[in-house]
Amino acid sequence: MTARPEMFLPYTPTNIKNAPVVIRVFQAESHEFVMKCELFEAIRSKNPPGENIDFVDENGRYAVMELADVYKEYGDQISNINLIPTPVRRAEFKAVPIITPKGDYCILAIDAFSEIFNQLFFVEKVFQKIKNDDWNYLCDYMRKVEEFFKSDERFFVTIESLNKLKEETTEFWKKYEKVPVKYVRNAKKDGFTMENLKNELKNLGLNIIFPEIELHADRVYLSTLIRKKDKFLRTCDLFFAISRCLLICVHGHFDSTRALFVAQKIMDKERMSQLDYRNSPELRDKLKDVNNINPKKVGKEESFDEKSSVSCEDCVHTNKLYDQVKKELKSTQHTLRTAEKKAKKTDELEKKLASCQRKIEGFENKLDKERDEKKTVQESLEKQMEEINEEMRLMKEQVSMSSAQLEAMKLEVSQKNEEINKANKILTDTRKKLTSKTSKLGDEVKRKENQLETVRREVSNLQRKFDEKDEKVKTEISEKDEIIKRLEETNTRLTIRVEEQDRIVKSLLEKISDSKSSESGIPDDKRHGGPRYQLSELWKIKDQYNSGEPLKQAKHMIQKLISLSNRPDIHEMANYEYQQFEGKIRNYLLSVEVNIQKIKKNGECSELIPLSDLPAFSDRFMTEYRKEIDKKSEQIEESDVECGICFFEMKSEEEKLDCAQCKKVLHLKCATKWLAVHRSCPYCRAKLLDPIEFPSLN
Repeated sequence: MTARPEMFLPYTPTNIKNAPVVIRVFQAESHEFVMKCELFEAIRSKNPPGENIDFVDENGRYAVMELADVYKEYGDQISNINLIPTPVRRAEFKAVPIITPKGDYCILAIDAFSEIFNQLFFVEKVFQKIKNDDWNYLCDYMRKVEEFFKSDERFFVTIESLNKLKEETTEFWKKYEKVPVKYVRNAKKDGFTMENLKNELKNLGLNIIFPEIELHADRVYLSTLIRKKDKFLRTCDLFFAISRCLLICVHGHFDSTRALFVAQKIMDKERMSQLDYRNSPELRDKLKDVNNINPKKVGKEESFDEKSSVSCEDCVHTNKLYDQVKKELKSTQHTLRTAEKKAKKTDELEKKLASCQRKIEGFENKLDKERDEKKTVQESLEKQMEEINEEMRLMKEQVSMSSAQLEAMKLEVSQKNEEINKANKILTDTRKKLTSKTSKLGDEVKRKENQLETVRREVSNLQRKFDEKDEKVKTEISEKDEIIKRLEETNTRLTIRVEEQDRIVKSLLEKISDSKSSESGIPDDKRHGGPRYQLSELWKIKDQYNSGEPLKQAKHMIQKLISLSNRPDIHEMANYEYQQFEGKIRNYLLSVEVNIQKIKKNGECSELIPLSDLPAFSDRFMTEYRKEIDKKSEQIEESDVECGICFFEMKSEEEKLDCAQCKKVLHLKCATKWLAVHRSCPYCRAKLLDPIEFPSLN
């Protein structure tokens, strides 16, 4: 694959010059032609930009060019381009669509016209519904068809534009939709004859709008016998014969259809001129007789004296018809012989085509296998990419969670460092005090030793007395050492007592904050907004969240949402919200603890950190929670009798809480637990406060 990327890998600017360029050569009615857009694109890719050819197809059409003309005009530029023969295949009444360079599908214009004609006859049944008075309406429609197929050359028509023309056709003939018509009768087991075909044309009423249609039945019947596939003619052959007769009549009346067949090289101009009723005196006389008939202007028939002359003219007319039929039989026999010769040649060509098709199928099978292998490899790579993306997503979530945890740990470490610094300061102070006391005692000992030395020098003779005094001094020194040890022990006890007193002060502050002061002469730090009041409020918040009640309430809500919903994405969101709620509580408690330590240290409220919003679930979680609660409440008939939080029935002896906004009733116990986390109604999300925590001032 790497050695020959132009054969296995997609084309790139580096290997496009070595890549093979292919043009399809379409084969139809012994003609070979190519699409102009495909030809010019291949020439652009294989030739320098200076020799490019500008060409744009019309909307809904793809122009073609005969292969002989291609060799004449662009023979020197297509020497390095591969030509692939592509036969135009057709079914009984429809052509096989061909893919275009743009990715849509198309068919030849003549096949598109046959589909429109079959729609007029088989679906809309136009030629059975219209009368002589509606001839101008038919001419208007044929002018529209002429505009669609107007061209002097062969071309392709896209399926999209053909479908639009079909829709316009049904809309154009919609007013004849309810006109009753007769259907084609089934052929007999042993087939049908020429007379049966003529009778069927009369039965369908096609001779009203086309009086000459019975004269074409002879030729059409012979051609139907030639193309039959079974022993006897079938009903489908009868449909084909009727449609051929109608087509010959349409060609005879409308020049545009004959021009289309000539431009598409289906028939030459001489053969198409034979279909024109104006070139046939018999058909012209027949049409004159029919067109002169008008039921509104019919009068008395003119009388002729010479009856014998009328009969002679009829005989001559019949003899002419007989001679024409003989000539047509001879011509049909000649065409049969030529058709047999052509059939033999076509058999040989079909054998060659079959061998070529087998080779092509072998190459296509190899290509299909390679495509399947590429698809399996691509699917495995896509699965691996999906797994890698999923792992990356999980890793990102873990990193985000770990970053939040690291921030919380950093806050905790900073607080602990502050506490350690404070403890170190206290220890250094105590050490300084102890060192000062020991230094003083040392100075006293030195002073007394100096006194002893002076006493020894001055009174040597009284050494015994001084020895006794020396012993006394030693005893005093030992006592002082004991005193120093006792002081250290008392210092440690005092530090323990100070900590105990701090705890007592905290409890007293809580009690003081609970008691409502009625006197106006209370100190400022005990009033609302004072340091002690703020400290007590912070302790209340800390104790409230340390009790674990908000987490229990949040966990209860998470479990309730998971039990109410069966969606896995809701379950994942609920677990994620619970983790986020825990992190919010942790961060909130850290900020509360920092403020408590600042009030203790400074005794002021000016340098406090502003607290964040109370820990709560996100709006998305609450909307999903309310939806599931509403679904649950819709299933219950008497929703006003039950609590919207616990879904138990309300009893008369139980305490209740009403929402002033939505008038819903809740248990007071359930509401206090709910309002400890959310300061809003669980139904309408209006602001709602706990009456126990915030009693009314009335």
